[in-house]
Amino acid sequence: MAADPARLNLTAVADEVHGARQEFTILRGELAPLLWLGAHLGGDPGAAGPLMEAGVESLVAADESLSALTPSLGGLGLSSFSMEQMPQILDALAAARPALARAQTHLDAAAVALLRIEGPLSPRVEGWVSKASQLVQLAQYGIGGAQIAPGLLGQAGSRTYLVLVQNSDELRPTGGFISAVGRVEISHGQLISVTVEDSYAIDDFTKEYPNPPQPLLDYMGSEQWVFRDANWSPDFPTTALDAIHLYQISRPEQVDGVIGMNLKAVPPLMRGLEPLSVDGFPELVTSQNAVSLFRESWNPKPGQSEWIFERKQFVGKVIRAAMDKLFSEKVNWARLGQGTVEALQQRQIMVYTNGPEAQNLNRLNWNGALHPTNGDYLMIVDADVGYSKVASLIAETAEYRVVLNPNGTGRATVTLNYTHMGDQPGVVCMQQFPSYDLSATYQKIMQRCYYDYLRVLVPKGSRLREATPHSAPGAYFLNGKPVQSSAEVVPDEIGPMVIGQFFVVEYGKQLQTQISYDLPAIVHSIGNYQRYSLFVQKQSGTDALPIRVLLTLPPHARLLSADPSPSIQSDGSIQFDIQLDTARTIEVIYAPIP
Repeated sequence: MAADPARLNLTAVADEVHGARQEFTILRGELAPLLWLGAHLGGDPGAAGPLMEAGVESLVAADESLSALTPSLGGLGLSSFSMEQMPQILDALAAARPALARAQTHLDAAAVALLRIEGPLSPRVEGWVSKASQLVQLAQYGIGGAQIAPGLLGQAGSRTYLVLVQNSDELRPTGGFISAVGRVEISHGQLISVTVEDSYAIDDFTKEYPNPPQPLLDYMGSEQWVFRDANWSPDFPTTALDAIHLYQISRPEQVDGVIGMNLKAVPPLMRGLEPLSVDGFPELVTSQNAVSLFRESWNPKPGQSEWIFERKQFVGKVIRAAMDKLFSEKVNWARLGQGTVEALQQRQIMVYTNGPEAQNLNRLNWNGALHPTNGDYLMIVDADVGYSKVASLIAETAEYRVVLNPNGTGRATVTLNYTHMGDQPGVVCMQQFPSYDLSATYQKIMQRCYYDYLRVLVPKGSRLREATPHSAPGAYFLNGKPVQSSAEVVPDEIGPMVIGQFFVVEYGKQLQTQISYDLPAIVHSIGNYQRYSLFVQKQSGTDALPIRVLLTLPPHARLLSADPSPSIQSDGSIQFDIQLDTARTIEVIYAPIP
């Protein structure tokens, strides 16, 4: 089935899965004595039981869901799928919701079974376990998506969404500066209307706007909080509500949800749509050239007297071309689905709705919400407040060092290194609005210093100790005032404690900043053992951030297990090197030495 999924229909899949469920259930019973023995041996044999359980639970989930869907969608196949079938599919998914919820429970049980597997494992078995975990997670996404699709796509009534088109070259907390906004209305899976506007066109200054977040006033001189700056909170549900409020000041229309996407989401989505023909552009748009074409389209063209009003038309034309292709049935649905899941996992697409499917969106981590835990927590959030498009020239790395105390508290230090990779001569730091004349180009706005307002999100109850001070001369700023910046705790109600600081990464140079704080009790007892867990969330609009985590256990403690496997460990010190392409969890179990 996996070799050629496009040629399968649900009836064929359902028959195969139902038979496999019966056979595996019998096989599990016949192998029970060996699985019991393997559990006591540990290692590779110990993985057999959880793998078998995960397989059976996954097959039960597939069988339950397919049995509920096949009567309505039995002849459906990916090769013959079209958007015209969407109302039929949504009705079938809505009717099958109870079965899908049961399937979700079985998939969750499969995931829990795989978590019980303990090493050390041989590379071969470790590969099996890793692959099984990936497939179970993918199935969880599929079943979760199937449950929320009817509500999101208006099966019971039309839905209207704002689509925040964010430019990750000008990094902001939820992906980038809001360059444009789409308004999309969907009913029963069918597109009713779509409009795309420049974000600047939304503001109506005959109306009253609220005061901006303090850093926007302090470092950008923004005296009003306008729509294009709505995404200041790294918690996307909070940003979505702010965006709706600021949008409705000038457009008092019903809004049922908000979708945030940025430039980093374009390549994975385009893999299912390419090549895309866009009106007015001779070059076909692909996953390889989409971002560069977006940047080039911003530049003025000969004879383009109204350039300032036309520079963002490419975004709207691409969205309309993508919609046309979706309904023309010339889409690679498998690649589009894979690309969408990838972008959701990496927080390059986030979905907020005020409907009943909000809970499932949160459960799938598709709503961009912050998820601080009762253990250790870290999120690094950068915001460009320099009127530039410089993010693609900034290389950032992080080190997180934690020294645990016997009482479960700790001392944490976050060290961030920024490298500005600009190589043009004669560039000086000067905060300035983009010059919208015919000599302006996207490349010129990229070649600037990086004015960064950093926020580090840490467990509630932490206590800031010290941080690297930073300064910048008045010549760097629009208001001519020099800045002396030290880290401070920022009042916020989003859950974790927020430490904020401003600095300027000068063109072509490096900057290091360090923040130290005391952690509250973040270690929890499990019987005679101690469990330290760290959950690291990724900022939207960024590539995979390299993070080195250095953990020092309390004196007289011995390591029992660590997930993922450490890069280095010795004498109570454990090192993890991770690429933060999605949210990551590190878990360490240790015990006092008797």
